[in-house]
Amino acid sequence: MRRMTNGTTTACLMAGAMLTLAMAAAPASAQLTLTKKQTFTGHGEGVLSVAFSQDGKSVAAGTGALGETARDGSIRVWSLAEKKTTALFPAPGPVRDVTFTNNSKFVTCAAHANVRTVNLEDHELYRVLDRDATDFFRVAVTPDEKHVIAVGTESVRYYAFVWDFTTFEVVAKIEGQFSVVEVSPDGKTLVLGGHDNRVHLFDTTTWKPVRSIGEERSRRVVEAIAISPDSKRVMTWAKRSGAVVWDMASGESVVTLAPMPRQVNAAKFSPDGSHILLGSDKLLIYNASSGKKVGEVDAHGGDVTDLDFSPDGSMLVTSGLLDEAVTVWSVD
Repeated sequence: MRRMTNGTTTACLMAGAMLTLAMAAAPASAQLTLTKKQTFTGHGEGVLSVAFSQDGKSVAAGTGALGETARDGSIRVWSLAEKKTTALFPAPGPVRDVTFTNNSKFVTCAAHANVRTVNLEDHELYRVLDRDATDFFRVAVTPDEKHVIAVGTESVRYYAFVWDFTTFEVVAKIEGQFSVVEVSPDGKTLVLGGHDNRVHLFDTTTWKPVRSIGEERSRRVVEAIAISPDSKRVMTWAKRSGAVVWDMASGESVVTLAPMPRQVNAAKFSPDGSHILLGSDKLLIYNASSGKKVGEVDAHGGDVTDLDFSPDGSMLVTSGLLDEAVTVWSVD
C-alpha cells in the first residue's frame, strides 16, 4: 500500500485488474472509484443497518447485538455537513433494518418485536406497528411511501406483513418462510427472499404472487437480494448456491458472480446498474454483466453489515460490526 499526501483511501475498480485499498488516484480507465469521505464512530456496539436519507444529507444507523448476546439497540442519525449526531432513539432490540421515509422527516426500522417510525422533527416516536409474539427482522417501504412491508415470525410461522402507511392497518399478510424483503425501484414488485433458495415476486397493487425465481432447495436461505435500478434484474445469495443474477420477467438466470463469496450480509446494484456491491467480510465489487469480481475493500476490518447509495448515486455508506462504525464513500 502507498499513502498519498492527502491521506485519502481509494479503491479503484478496473476491467481485468483489482486494487485493494490502493493509496493512489484512480487511472482514467477506472469504471468505479470509492474514496473514503467520512467515518462516524461512537455507536457503542455493532452497526447492523444503515441508510441514506432522500435528500442525501443524513445517514441513519441501526445498532444492537444478535444471537445469545442480543440486547436493545438504537437508531442514530448523522448529519454529513455537521459531522455529528442529530437524533438518537432507543429501540427494544437490535435494529436489523432501517430506512428513511416522508422526505427524510421519519426513520422506519425493524426492531425485534415491532416496526417503529420516529419523527426527526420533534424527536418523538411517531408510530409502532406490532403483532402479538412477533419478531421482525427486515423492513421495506414502497417508493410512493404508501405501504411499509416487514418480514418476521408470528407464532412460529413466517409472514410478510403489509401496512397502509396512512391508516396503519394491515392490508395484506403473506405466509411463507421469508428472510429478506425489497421493493423494485419502479414500485411494481415486492420481492421476498425465502428459505427455499428462491425469491418470490408479488404484485404491489394486489399483493398477489406473480412468480417464484430459482431452483427450489430446502434449507437454503436467501440471505441477501438486490434489485437493479431498471427493475429488470434481481440478485440473490444463499449459502452453497452462491450469488446469482436473474431476469425478473422470465425467471431465467443471467449470470453467476464469481468467485463465490463465503457470506453476504447485504447487496446493492450501483446506481447505473453496472456493478453489484456485496457486504461480506470485506466490501466486494462485481461487474454486473460478466459476474467477475473486480475489486474489494477492507472497509471495516471485519463484516460489512449493510450498504446504501445516496439518491443521486454520488455517495455510498457502509456499516461495520467489529469497528462499530459507519463510513461514507464518494463514488466516481
